[in-house]
Amino acid sequence: MNLGAILSLAGIWSTVFGFMYGSVFGFEDILKPVWMRPMDNIMTTLMLAIGFGMFLILAAMVLNIINAVRAKDVGRILLVRAESRVFCVTDVRFMHCTLCI
Repeated sequence: MNLGAILSLAGIWSTVFGFMYGSVFGFEDILKPVWMRPMDNIMTTLMLAIGFGMFLILAAMVLNIINAVRAKDVGRILLVRAESRVFCVTDVRFMHCTLCI
C-alpha cells in the first residue's frame, strides 16, 4: 500500500469522526454532533479509547491461542508468557470496572 492510499484512508476516517463529533476543521459549533462532543465528555472519550485498546489486545491474545491450537504447538498454548497472563487478567478487571462506572 502506498503513502497516498494511507493518507486518503486517514482523511476519510477523520471526516467520518469529525461529523460524528460535530467538528469541522476544529470548529465544534458548526454541526450538531451525531454521537457526542469529546471535549464535553473527556472521561467518556478516554475510557472508550482505553476499552477499545484493551479489546484489541485481548482479541490478539485469543487469536494467538487459536493459531497455536490449530498448529498443535503445545508449548505456545501452555507456556504463554507470565506477563501476558497477568496483563490479560488485569485488563479484564479494569474493563469491568470501567464499564460499571
